[in-house]
Amino acid sequence: VFVYFGIVATVGVPYLYLTKVACFSPTSNQTAISQRELQQLLYPSFLHSVPIGFLATAIIVVNNLRDRHTDIHAGKKTVAVRFGGKFAKIEYFILVVGSYGFCLYFWLLEREKDRGDDSKAWTALLPILSFPMAIPQLKAVAFGGKDGQSLNEHVGGTARLQMIYCILMTMGLSLS
Repeated sequence: VFVYFGIVATVGVPYLYLTKVACFSPTSNQTAISQRELQQLLYPSFLHSVPIGFLATAIIVVNNLRDRHTDIHAGKKTVAVRFGGKFAKIEYFILVVGSYGFCLYFWLLEREKDRGDDSKAWTALLPILSFPMAIPQLKAVAFGGKDGQSLNEHVGGTARLQMIYCILMTMGLSLS
């Protein structure tokens, strides 16, 4: 989930654009862009794919946490089944809070790039505006006693959180 819905989905679009639409082939000898330049252009996409992948994975974690009792009987070997509910709750917490940690990391990168000038670096912090949406999810999933079907609303809640986080991240990237 992390790799496909985070890295591949986020880096795939700019990669396809740069190699197919803009006609920059990383393997052709007649390129207007080198492999190294392509990597440099895709590196910001890769960095931004990490928190997106974290939140996509958090959706699956709460889903697996919800279904772990039936998954045991069905013989499914999800992370929540293999390592238990407590592990899944810790994983959920790390994924959600970690996505906000990346906002701070991006802000520091922007400040360093702009030599301490905060005039545009603040845009990296826009996804933090979605944190109030994360609080009820964290309370219920990571710290609460909810289990089974009572976690249904938090599967959707985490998906909504990811959507708003991504919209705010996109706005921040557009403004920077």
